Amino acid sequence: MSMTSRLASFIRNLLRRDRVEKDLDEELRAYIDLSAEEKRSAGVSSEEARRAALIELGGLEQVKEQVRDARSGFVIEQLRQDLFYAVRMLRRNVGFAAIAVITLALGIGATTAVFSVVDTVVFSSASLRATRPAREDLRHRAARASLRR
Repeated sequence: MSMTSRLASFIRNLLRRDRVEKDLDEELRAYIDLSAEEKRSAGVSSEEARRAALIELGGLEQVKEQVRDARSGFVIEQLRQDLFYAVRMLRRNVGFAAIAVITLALGIGATTAVFSVVDTVVFSSASLRATRPAREDLRHRAARASLRR
C-alpha cells in the first residue's frame, strides 16, 4: 500500500467514520448472503445456510471489531473515545475533578520551585567557581601591565 493511499485511508477513517462503518456493514452482510446462497444451492435450508455462513465467518460483530482494530487511525479514534469518557466521568464527579486539578497544580508548582532553588544553588555557584580563575587572571594581567610601565 502506497503512502498516498494510506494517508487517504487514514483521513477517510477519521472524517467519514459513519460512511466507513456503513460500507463495512454492507460488505460483511453481502458476504454472508453470498455464502448462505452457496450453501442453499448445495441443498441446505435457508435458516441453516445463514447460520452456517455466520459460524464460518466467526460472527458479524467480531469481524467488525477486528477490522476496526486493523484500520488506520485506530489509535487516534481510541484516544478520542478515551478522552470523551474521561470528560464524562469528570463532569459526573465535579468534586473529584476539582481536587485532582488542585493536586496537580500544587505538585507542578512545588516541583518548579524546588527545581528553581536547586538550579540557583548548584548551577549558579558552579558557574561562579568556573569564572573566578578567569577574573583573577585578568586582575593579575592588569597588575603586571601597570608594573611594567
